Parts: sequence; C-alpha cells; structure tokens
Amino acid sequence: MKINKLIKHLPLLLVFFALSCKQADNQSAINLNNFQSVKTPNQKLDYFLKIADSIRDKTNVPGVGIAIIYNNDVLYKGGLGFRDVQKKMKITENTLFSIGSNTKPFTGLLTSKLVSDGLLDWDTPIKTYIPEFKLKNKYVEENATIADALAHRTGLGRRDDLWKYKDYPREEILNVIKDIDLVGSFRNSYGYNNFMYALVGISHERVTEKPWETLIKERIFIPLNMNDSYTGYSDFVNVSNKATGYKGDGVTPDVVVNLTHVAPSGAISSTPSDIAKWVKMLVNNGMHENERYMTDNEYNYMLKPHSNISLRNGNEFWYYNIGFGGYSKDNKITLGANGAIDGQNSRCVLHLDEGFGIFIMTNQISSYKELITQYAENIFLKNDFSRDLDAENRLASNSDFETFRKLLLTDDINKAKDFYDSIPLKAFENQMNNLGYELINNKAFKKALLVLKLNADDNPKSSNAYDSLGEIYMLMGEKALAIKNYKKSLELDPENGNAEAMLTKLNQ
Repeated sequence: MKINKLIKHLPLLLVFFALSCKQADNQSAINLNNFQSVKTPNQKLDYFLKIADSIRDKTNVPGVGIAIIYNNDVLYKGGLGFRDVQKKMKITENTLFSIGSNTKPFTGLLTSKLVSDGLLDWDTPIKTYIPEFKLKNKYVEENATIADALAHRTGLGRRDDLWKYKDYPREEILNVIKDIDLVGSFRNSYGYNNFMYALVGISHERVTEKPWETLIKERIFIPLNMNDSYTGYSDFVNVSNKATGYKGDGVTPDVVVNLTHVAPSGAISSTPSDIAKWVKMLVNNGMHENERYMTDNEYNYMLKPHSNISLRNGNEFWYYNIGFGGYSKDNKITLGANGAIDGQNSRCVLHLDEGFGIFIMTNQISSYKELITQYAENIFLKNDFSRDLDAENRLASNSDFETFRKLLLTDDINKAKDFYDSIPLKAFENQMNNLGYELINNKAFKKALLVLKLNADDNPKSSNAYDSLGEIYMLMGEKALAIKNYKKSLELDPENGNAEAMLTKLNQ
C-alpha cells in the first residue's frame, strides 16, 4: 500500500470523519481555570484559542492558521505559533499555507460551474472530453464519468509514487495512468485517487481552452474576494508571508513539493483570512455577501447526500461527493476534508445545519488538527469543555517518532529498535507507514520490514498496517507471509480492493 492511504477506502473514511462527529472516548475533566464562566461566543473563542495554543506547544507543532464561522458569520481568522521557527515570525490572518487535498472541493466547485454552463456533464464519460484517455480496463475507460472520477469510484490504484517528487506536463498524466492497475470494483468501491482529480482538471482545460489555474482564479477566487490565494508552486514559493513547512521535530524545514502537474488535486494555497470567506460561503447555502454565488443545483450536488451512501442505524449514514466526506444523523449534515503535503496540513469541517465551520492549517503534518477541530466542535456546538488527555499525550509522543526515524536512517538498526521499544506511548501509525515506504523507495528493505512489522504489531486492528506489511514481504519474495498479511488486512477491511487484488496476484 502506498503512502498516505489514511482515506483509501470508504470504511476508513467513515472512521476518519467519526473523529469530527462524535466525542472521543476516555475523556478527562479539564483543570484549566473555571470554564463554568465561559458562556458567550467570544469567551468560548478565547478559551478555545488558549487550549489550542497550549496543545500546539505541548505537541511540537510550529504554527497553526485558523478560520472559524459561528452562527453563519466569521468569528475568528488568525493563527497561533510561528510561520518561521528560527526567526520567530508569527502566524497571522494573512499567512499563506498550502492546503493540499482541500483543493479538491475547489476543483469540484469549478466542475459544478462548468456543468451549469453546459460545458460538462456529470454523467458523460471522460473519454467524450478527452478522447485519448486510456486505462488498462477498457470498460472503465469507456464508461468512467466526471462524477466517477470526483467521487473516487473508478477502482484505479492510487499510485502516488508516480507523481510525487516528479515534474512533468499535466497532459503527461494521460500516459502515466494508462498503465495503472485497477485495484477496486468500478462504482462499487471507494479508492482515493489524486490522478482522477488532475484528469478532471484536464477536462476543464479542454472545454474552456483555459488553464485550470486561470479558471480557479476567475470562477472562485475573484468572485469570493480571495485575493491572497494561489494555485501555483511558484506563487507559494515567492510569497514572503508563507508558513515554512517543518518535519515532525518542529525545527527541521521540510521540502516544498511542486504539484503543478497534479494541481487540481492539491496545489491551492490560502490564508486564514481568505479561507474564512470560502468556509462562510459553504455554511451559508452558497451565499456570498448576501448574493447567491452557488446555484441550488451546484450546492446540493456538491454538499448534500446523493451517492456512495453507507447506511448505519437507520437515521445515520455516510457519503462522499466531490472533495468532501459527509455524515448525516437526525437530518443534520456534517462535512469534512483533510489535506496533507510535506510540511503542510489542513482540515475543514462544516456543520451545515448549525451555521458552523472551521478550517485548520498547520505547517507540519500532525493529527493536532483533528484533535483541536474536535475540541472546537465540542466547545462551540455542545458547550462541552472536556479534554481527551490520552490523545494529547499520544500527539506529544511524535517527537519520539522523529528520534526513532533519525536513528534508523543514520545509525545501527538494532539501536533504533532498542529506542523504539523504550517509547512508552506509540501513536504514529501514519508516520510509520510513510517511513516504511520511504525506506522501500530507497531499497532499504530490511529496515522497511522492521518499521512496517512494528507498525502492524502496535496497530493490530489496522487494515492499512497489514496491507503495507504484506507488500514488503511480497517485495522481499516472502510469498507465504505476504499472503498471510494481505488476508489479515482483508479480514479487517473487506472493502480493501488493493489487498484483494494482491491476493489474486499472489495466488496465481
């Protein structure tokens, strides 16, 4: 399984959004001041910012940009911590962050606008707009639509290794994807895929004869007055007030990834001030400055349930449309999306029926954003001031992971293993998975095996961890062990199309 597969399958997506919609277990009462006196929106905001900043410092997150919409209006746009740790330059409402895959809803909205214009159609095959579009599976090639691509239901393997850290023209994607295997069932499985969003961006360019970047600016940024938001790598690099991305130690700068070729899937950068306008429009039924910006059809197709629905408990269900995963219970809708690219992280959560939205941007990849989003939802919507101290402590253990990573890359494998065994609290499943694939890419198979085996041992209920362990065993020629771990992965997640495809391949 390739890197960053946290939301590869719908069941994992459901768990992912449950963090936003349900209160965490094992919570402890807070002991910060007297929260009984916290009642007004501004008091709640002050309390939330104090908690968010203390956790930021405790968990080694350099800086965070925050936009909060409360009662359908902007309550806060600003930040905490530093955009540049070495120079002690603080985050402000105008600090620029890369929002990664939170770009996808923008691409989805642009698609909606072009559908309204009659230039695109949700249910028309992609091949109609891009005749040279080819896939290994001819049926999918002939029938996959724009809607299929945006809803991650083509079945195409993710293969982020074919675009990350590479630089080629966007149209070259057509030559890259034609050789990618299908690992899921067409229209019957959820398989997160960045290439498909880039492909939709190409369809935008074909029907308008304009670059995707220009269309995003003309159809979204300018109408919403998002004057400090960008779509280009060079724009982000050249803005002086940008947030420097950092590795897990909070002090080592991370690389800036050039996403130009797959820009429609993850290249937008924005500020707390600008992103507040985006979130406010979404929680206000598509209205901007008291004028209709999104039509009812555009809004409902993008944000309301109509496809990929998983029923639960009668009055509760999940769905994924274009860029957002949705959760509905008792007719109240919550939407969420995450974005991550080296050194930059984002999270957006919208409560459409309660006039609430929050957008978090950090200059480090960390689960901090999920935790403080959950706290914001509890404080502002439930008057719940409890804290999950176990989760906070797990986040604080990230510095131990960075020490382990450095030891493994620079020192003896046994020394790294001894340090890992000494860590009292291990809560970095995704980071371990990424490290495993970093080592695989460097052909350091023995070290990769150690990392992925430790990860599976520490996360025995993670389908993703066993899928990755199966892959390293397969690469090392250990067929029986590969089959064993892929089977375990499939037991934990029966919808894991990758594990199913690998088992078929190995059994052949």
